[in-house]
Amino acid sequence: PENADALLDRFLFRDFLEYLPKERWVEYLIQYWNIHQPDFNSIIFHAPKDILVRGNSFLWNVDVFPLLDDYVKILDKLQERDIIISDRRKGRILQAISASAILSGRLEAQPEDLEVILYTVPTTAEELDTVSKVVDEYLGGLLSLKRELESIIRQLTNQINNLPSCSIEDLREILVDTIPSVRSKVVNVETPSLQYLIEKAVEKVNTLEEQAIEKLATKLLEVNE
Repeated sequence: PENADALLDRFLFRDFLEYLPKERWVEYLIQYWNIHQPDFNSIIFHAPKDILVRGNSFLWNVDVFPLLDDYVKILDKLQERDIIISDRRKGRILQAISASAILSGRLEAQPEDLEVILYTVPTTAEELDTVSKVVDEYLGGLLSLKRELESIIRQLTNQINNLPSCSIEDLREILVDTIPSVRSKVVNVETPSLQYLIEKAVEKVNTLEEQAIEKLATKLLEVNE
């Protein structure tokens, strides 16, 4: 409807979608064709209602007060850039912060939970860029570091999955270059609130190293035979 600002303000989370970039076209077309096959077996996850109710019951038990000062200062910085947030939304974003803590297994909000601001404040893609910069600058690059760690974990996971098709040269490169480089990056991160990502990255590095050594040994034996 026209003049729907008040209505749209009641939807807490927002996302901004664009067409897929060229490098994803082939992947998309393959997926599109496959999911329309008569024998395609889609996997649907159903969460039991009692699990959702129980999770939701923790929402108001999270201690969000340690973040209030940071949260208010970020809101003030956004207002200086003409990004105005309604009072209703200011309050409801606290629920998103609480939910972020719960999903990370905590009952106390930490700075990384302020990332939800990126998904709850912007009303346009242009505002999203501004909000991202303001939040990340205020948090001292915490969000950029978090995204880098998540990217490293994804890359390591892909490499582990692709090990069966790796050549001897590929495996040597992984062991000599990739693993030492990633390990040096990860071990030098000293950010307590991102410890769970650091531990996950270390676990992936160790798994990749172990499996790459095993795969390389097998291939070398095959060559010598």
